[in-house]
Amino acid sequence: MGSASTGVGHDLVARDNAGQLWFYQGTGQPGTPFKPRTLVGGGWGQYTAIVGMGDSRTDRVNDLLARDRDGVLWFYRGTGDPARPFKTRVRVGGGWNKFTSLTSFPNGIVAKDAAGVLWLYAANPAGEVAAPLKAPQKFGVGFGTYGALAFGDDLGWSPEGRELVARDASGNLWAYEGSYTYSGKRGLTGNRTQIGTGWNIYNTLI
Repeated sequence: MGSASTGVGHDLVARDNAGQLWFYQGTGQPGTPFKPRTLVGGGWGQYTAIVGMGDSRTDRVNDLLARDRDGVLWFYRGTGDPARPFKTRVRVGGGWNKFTSLTSFPNGIVAKDAAGVLWLYAANPAGEVAAPLKAPQKFGVGFGTYGALAFGDDLGWSPEGRELVARDASGNLWAYEGSYTYSGKRGLTGNRTQIGTGWNIYNTLI
């Protein structure tokens, strides 16, 4: 079962083994965080990665990106309608198979290459729908040992914040501090803290 956060509204999309995509609208209530699921549609088994990118168009609606087996990236703009949460897909471009993983990020995505380098693709709200991402920015190095990554939302990019959690091959979970400068550069400080063990029982982190 694959899944991806759609960001601002703390909604969830999940893909089942038959390739059907389901939408879970968030409630904001910790005890019952999601409303009953709604079927988005079938055919989502063609994608090797499905990631939310938050409110990328600054219209208070969450958007989605999906990479197919040929390495083509597709953009699904959100509608705000739980019964039909996404518009018809738009082709972004090819060559995305060079990345070993794509991870949801508040208003964008982070891609990890084969060398373990993280690249931030921030959302481009002023761009065309076919160009929803800005040019990549190096975000961190030395992440090749991690099999799963997940970023926090609305953490302010303070040096004291825990911006990323990463799971290593032994199932240990690590938290990394984020950094932000007034020049607009973002990244990870490299300061990590172990926050758990045994996380290999999970197949997904979001």
